[in-house]
Amino acid sequence: LSPRVLIEIMKMLLKMVFSLATAAALAPPTTTTLSRFGVACHSKGFGKPTKKRPQAGEETTGLVVDKAAQLDAERSELLTQLIKDEKSRKIKVKESVVDLRERDDYMRSNPDGGVVPDDVSNRMIRRMAAFGLVPTFGGIALFAYFYFAAKQQDTIFEPSVVAAFTTVPWLVGLLGIGYGAVSASWDDEDGSLLGIDEFKLNVERIQLGLRRSSKDTKLRDTIALSEKRKQKRQQVTGK
Repeated sequence: LSPRVLIEIMKMLLKMVFSLATAAALAPPTTTTLSRFGVACHSKGFGKPTKKRPQAGEETTGLVVDKAAQLDAERSELLTQLIKDEKSRKIKVKESVVDLRERDDYMRSNPDGGVVPDDVSNRMIRRMAAFGLVPTFGGIALFAYFYFAAKQQDTIFEPSVVAAFTTVPWLVGLLGIGYGAVSASWDDEDGSLLGIDEFKLNVERIQLGLRRSSKDTKLRDTIALSEKRKQKRQQVTGK
């Protein structure tokens, strides 16, 4: 072969190699190629971005913000509850003032409203006599017996025995007077003989009356103080 022919053959081979290389470069990448490319990229720091971990300062800032938001929510809830309680308290005070004034107006218009009825008072007197005077007179009778027995029959009694037998009836009589008044029926009916149920009911009424009386006294003081403050404000405004 002449040198010219060899040169032409080499040119043809170079064109074929160049065309194959160009076709390979323009062809779409295969799955194997992509996977290898991905492995290479990951190994060099490319590919999918990794999740960035928050630094220590960022975590602390997030916790502080969450805690502050929680505290603000709790304070707001507490403030709402306090406002609600204050409104409820004012409503109750207003209702109590209205009730007190209605009862005062009723007592002024009906002077006999607080007087014990005659039937109830007579019933109380009878029970006080039965439960109080009977033991008291029993103690007096025992004392007279001890006295005459010692004088006329020269009987000697221990002073402690005489004191016990004469003091106990007196104490029972005093308790009987109070029990007779409280165990009487304060209603239209006569009530039972011993008055145990009436005693329980009347004790509850007495306790309720004492609590109401104490509450009314405090409420009247509050109303009087409020009226004084109102008058002072009016005087200052007038000046």
